[in-house]
Amino acid sequence: MWFLTLALDIGAYALWTLSSNYTVAPGDKPRGRHKVDKWQAEQNIDFSQVPARQHYTNDAFYNWVPAQAPFSIFTGEDRSGRVGLISLPTNLKYQLATTISEDLNTYNGIDGFVGFGPEFAQVSYAHEIEAHARSSSQTLMTQLQTVGLITPLVKTFVISPFHLKGHAPRLWMGVWDWPDVENTHPELVAAYTFELKRRELVIPTVPKHRDSLVTVWAVRLREVNIYDVESHAHVETLFEDSRGVNTRLDTGTELAFLPEQFFDKVTTSPTISVEAHYAGGTLSKYTIRQPGNLPHRFWLQLGFQIRGGTVGYILVAPLCSALTYRNTRRSGTNESVFAALPTFVVPRLGQTTALIGLNWLKYLWVSYRDKLPDVPEVAMLPGHK
Repeated sequence: MWFLTLALDIGAYALWTLSSNYTVAPGDKPRGRHKVDKWQAEQNIDFSQVPARQHYTNDAFYNWVPAQAPFSIFTGEDRSGRVGLISLPTNLKYQLATTISEDLNTYNGIDGFVGFGPEFAQVSYAHEIEAHARSSSQTLMTQLQTVGLITPLVKTFVISPFHLKGHAPRLWMGVWDWPDVENTHPELVAAYTFELKRRELVIPTVPKHRDSLVTVWAVRLREVNIYDVESHAHVETLFEDSRGVNTRLDTGTELAFLPEQFFDKVTTSPTISVEAHYAGGTLSKYTIRQPGNLPHRFWLQLGFQIRGGTVGYILVAPLCSALTYRNTRRSGTNESVFAALPTFVVPRLGQTTALIGLNWLKYLWVSYRDKLPDVPEVAMLPGHK
């Protein structure tokens, strides 16, 4: 299977710089003008009344537009002639200028960009008022940086804010030479209010399976806990390993594969007090019944080994959301599927290895704050060559 190298940026929200019908063939770089105009016309976009905008911490507004059509990326053919296809569900995408594809063609080794959202300016949602969680004002990526699990790199692109008049929002790509940005892109300096040298995260979404790449995104998972955000107290430990379990952070999937002991504890936990079922087998699924009985004050807490051998804790989301985040409830029942492993993934993951999809964690955070339906925003599974 062929891989796309997508740079990821936490300064953009749900941003895909690839238009519909965008294809990337093996060894064939994007050549610009990938039917952006056709995609734009299909969406019937009126830029005088953009469907939505968000207010961020730099006091700027950013436009986004909904793309209703399915979106697919062809990654080429394998040796058997089968096409490797990554399919994204209905998603929110920014309007793309035709120049994006043209600019993209000038940079070797990068096929596209995908963004995680910056912190919202307003965080006074009902659950946060109720819970008073100290970390509720932080996004997942901010927390990962705080405990030293990721190393941020230089930002690679920015977006013009909403307050600019006279034209549609525009993505600025390829501003790599930050020290000279005032001379090379004076219009960018006037349009963008973020600090230009602010450091952001840039990583490939699906790293090729080479030790030099995979180990960069391997961390040690030490604990999985239930944490009471009202009393700020530890409630119960669902998993603990003093040495830490080798855990891969996969930025291209919402899939979470936690150690088997975690699920064993879930089925017997006095705190969770719900009926759970594990089917077994290579396509096994854990089914959680009556998740609504879990109090929202009980959050899923992950503990990772950080520098010095200590544990850094990250609050992910209310436990009831973490266990039932996927919209897979069976008709007429309260059953929800938590984790399902595709057959091709299972041989790659031993019992001592865990996989955490950052889109899963990011989605839990966004859906909790915005009270969105339980549908993953980006659904991609890890690929293996």
